[in-house]
Amino acid sequence: MQKVNEHFHSFDELREYMNLSPKPRMKTRNKSRLDAQKKSFAGKCPVCKSPLKYIAGSNVLVCSNEECAGYPHKKKNGEIVYEPVMRFLDKRGTDIGMTLFDE
Repeated sequence: MQKVNEHFHSFDELREYMNLSPKPRMKTRNKSRLDAQKKSFAGKCPVCKSPLKYIAGSNVLVCSNEECAGYPHKKKNGEIVYEPVMRFLDKRGTDIGMTLFDE
């Protein structure tokens, strides 16, 4: 058996080094269960309680309510500014989001 002295930072790098096929994406085929998974994954806006919407091909979830102003922040001069509600996903969350939402 050959001894390997290489260092890998992820299983993806190891998979590529060993010439293995990419990890398959498993998507639920049951429509009602898939909808429930999408709803629980996305969550709700903490300001207006409407569901968050996944932006396809990205790592961002945004509020689906166009009337939602977002989080109020008070500046030093007393002016109130509203920032949109966004949730950023990590690598694992992005992979899950792409599996659930991308066609």
